[in-house]
Amino acid sequence: MKKTTIIILLVLLGSRAFAQRIIENPAFEVSNSGITHISKIELNKDATRIHIHNKFIPNWWVMFEKDVFIQLDNNIKLNVVDIEGAKFGDKIWMPESGEKTIVLIFPPISEEVKKIDYNNTIFGISLVKGAVKNKKSQEIPEHVSKWIDNELKKATNKPLANLDSKEFFNKSTGRLIGYIKGYDTRLGFKTGIMYTTIDVFV
Repeated sequence: MKKTTIIILLVLLGSRAFAQRIIENPAFEVSNSGITHISKIELNKDATRIHIHNKFIPNWWVMFEKDVFIQLDNNIKLNVVDIEGAKFGDKIWMPESGEKTIVLIFPPISEEVKKIDYNNTIFGISLVKGAVKNKKSQEIPEHVSKWIDNELKKATNKPLANLDSKEFFNKSTGRLIGYIKGYDTRLGFKTGIMYTTIDVFV
């Protein structure tokens, strides 16, 4: 009787140790994609299933290659092993809604891992249920503020107080000094294009 009880306890403990965890809409730290979103992560003893919800232009396509990977917070890199809802290297056409979900399958992840990065696209994805995305501070970082002050000191002309200044439109060249709020070095880019619209009333 005791032996049977011990065996049952061991089976129950083992099943709990490998209990499946499902994380809906996991929190993340930063992303450089407006197309790829992670809607769900399933963690179990056999695999890690990541649901990729794509939002794109209707009747356009996206594609997943076999080099997709996730990076664990212990610096271990896991390559994708399978895909559901599509084929690697094939065009995945967006329906009229512009939204489609596919599932990428990776090797299992230890419960000790709390965060992962997805394919150098989405960083700091939480594997903790109920985690909330941290809000970025609205204040300018001190080192950035010092840099801006130093750059402003180099200006030969007096900087404009704001964009409403009467001196905004003139024939001289201009230099914009500032920083991109929310930028993270993990995003990997150092240059970009800035678009702006100015309403002119005559």
